[in-house]
Amino acid sequence: MKKMWKKYSKNKMSVLGFVIIVLLLILVIFADLYIGYDKVLAQDVKNKLQSPSLSHICGTDNLGRDLFARLIYGARVSLGIGVAATFAGMMIGCILGAACAYIGGIFDNAVMRILDVLYCVPFVLQAMLIVAILGSSIPNLIFAVTVGNIPGYAKVTRGAVISVTERDYVKAAKVSGVSTGNIILKYIIPNAAGVLITNGAFYLADTLLASSGLSFLGIGVQPPIPEWGSILSSGLEYMNSGPHIVILSGLFIAVTTVGITLIGDGLRDVFE
Repeated sequence: MKKMWKKYSKNKMSVLGFVIIVLLLILVIFADLYIGYDKVLAQDVKNKLQSPSLSHICGTDNLGRDLFARLIYGARVSLGIGVAATFAGMMIGCILGAACAYIGGIFDNAVMRILDVLYCVPFVLQAMLIVAILGSSIPNLIFAVTVGNIPGYAKVTRGAVISVTERDYVKAAKVSGVSTGNIILKYIIPNAAGVLITNGAFYLADTLLASSGLSFLGIGVQPPIPEWGSILSSGLEYMNSGPHIVILSGLFIAVTTVGITLIGDGLRDVFE
């Protein structure tokens, strides 16, 4: 771990991304200690669209709700959706890609052609279609974004696994009678983990943008639940009287995705 951190720390921008995400996580995890959830929903129409001040450090929205509270608790929702969808897509995609690379033949061709069809459909359009069919809810949004992540992960995993399957330790496991499932889970995927973890960071950034984009379009997380995309969408109507809503919510999305991407760059340097 010391060697990995030493190599990671050579990339100063990646360290900056790490610091950004750690600070955000601290704010999000310990939010209950310094700002109550009641401020997320408490309306004060008399003080709506206030600019940032000492009483409201990020101002208020169109219903007088504290924008800082909504952005912090909205981070829990946005990051939760992003992490859940990325992890689920990674697990399913990794298993499919590893199985295709290891088994090969008809199974490989059939699965990869199906994934090619899914891969050809634009990610956001695919998610929009699934959410439109199943309905707008957080579980449905996670499912929709997960489905969009699977083809890319499967292709990356397949390429990484193909380069591993010819190694001597895999051949030795086959000769020893180890089952195909155990070979994939215990020998192949762990040794291709570097590529998968690195791509996971980039996919997390894409997933965060996609889920926020769907909420922005009104087919993701629904009000009054705070979520960055829906907060950004609600502020568009008040760009003239309260531009801070759009600016700050957009800034949270941009800084977070850039921070995650910078971490991915650092992880790529480490595993290479």
